[in-house]
Amino acid sequence: MQGKKIVWLSVCLAGFVFAVGCASLGQLGKKTQLYPPTLGMDMSIDQLRQNAQSYDVYYSGPKYNPSAILFVPPDTSGLELRLDKDWKEVAPGPDLGDLFWKIEMGNPNQVKLWVVVPPDEEMQSAENAMAFIYTKVYASLQTISENTYKLRSIPEQFNPTYHDGSSSFDRGWNY
Repeated sequence: MQGKKIVWLSVCLAGFVFAVGCASLGQLGKKTQLYPPTLGMDMSIDQLRQNAQSYDVYYSGPKYNPSAILFVPPDTSGLELRLDKDWKEVAPGPDLGDLFWKIEMGNPNQVKLWVVVPPDEEMQSAENAMAFIYTKVYASLQTISENTYKLRSIPEQFNPTYHDGSSSFDRGWNY
């Protein structure tokens, strides 16, 4: 009899954990980075490069192997975008050109241009674009308050030019 109670409680607990886990999936996956055409924007990385002086420009990761280049417009429609401390400012010119060359080294087709928008789907529009990010991976956006967000930096990404496969980093292990 005692064994049946333990089994029954275990099944109930597993069911509860499963239900809570499934319910939380609805909270995951709120995209904060969208392709510009999704928002009806005709923006390319070449346009951003040509007009870089109109933006505050930052990069994430080491200068020799950047993981993202970020373009923040001067007016973000009342939305405030804060940056993690590891984003570094870069001036338009040779240094920015060097960052583009390095981020595209290896496989330029993997690097994509995204628009950073608030997680609330009703606010995801061209008017609420907080920044443009050029990267191979996703940058996490944290909500600080109603109209204030913080963009986390992107750690260094694998690049065969700088990594020889001998470390745990090169094998894709994250510690």
